[in-house]
Amino acid sequence: MKKTFLIICGLIFLNILSAQTSPIYKVDKESILKSIFGNYNIDQTESLWVTSDTSILKDLGIIAKKDTLYTSVLRLDTILLNNANYLLIITQTKPKEYDCHTCAPLIGIVFFNQKNDYWEFKSKYYLTSIGSWGRAVRPKLEHIGKDKFGISFRYGFTGQGYSSLSLLIFEIGLKNSRRIININDYGADNLGNCDEKKSTCWAYTSDYSFDISKKEYFDLVLKTKGTKSISSKIVPIDKIKIYTYLDSSYIEKL
Repeated sequence: MKKTFLIICGLIFLNILSAQTSPIYKVDKESILKSIFGNYNIDQTESLWVTSDTSILKDLGIIAKKDTLYTSVLRLDTILLNNANYLLIITQTKPKEYDCHTCAPLIGIVFFNQKNDYWEFKSKYYLTSIGSWGRAVRPKLEHIGKDKFGISFRYGFTGQGYSSLSLLIFEIGLKNSRRIININDYGADNLGNCDEKKSTCWAYTSDYSFDISKKEYFDLVLKTKGTKSISSKIVPIDKIKIYTYLDSSYIEKL
């Protein structure tokens, strides 16, 4: 069975710097990681560092009191927050040998603030732990409102012929983040455990978008199409759901 593992972390600041982070003049993976960690492996495109932070080690399933971890960059973006330009870096962190079924890398968020011809370090924290076999789920940057940004992940699992897919979105800020929606019924199928000749196969999936408006937080529009098994019958589905932001999370409009 193949499965993506997800651990929602509390806010964990990276206590990894033995010296002050240096400014960067060139926006690339090497410059960024060297600024944070003081080293960079060109061949592996990653930096190493040692931590004894028990919360970090626990989230990675490490029993030892101290271990060497390796951090790489998943994506780079430039965003405008509070009328200032920021470099947003999404990282993944894991031990050297980390290829088990439940091995989910830690996803990190790092901000650098633009200062004339260079970028100055602003903040960093861990977002969540998500993935399997030492590989992180690919993150996507979302524009969720006026001066509001989020990071989304589509994750799922396959087992005994069935597959399912979920959508997870965090709102991110300079100092912290929060989970704003987790749609478990994003997609599913039984294509590994059905008979097409007997018409017992079904599959559905979804697409989503944020409806740009004057609202502080844009509505989330979810469109789902395909077929689904309901009361032992295969039925077509074609539906649209709208989620609106209320009390720090998205809820479905009824």
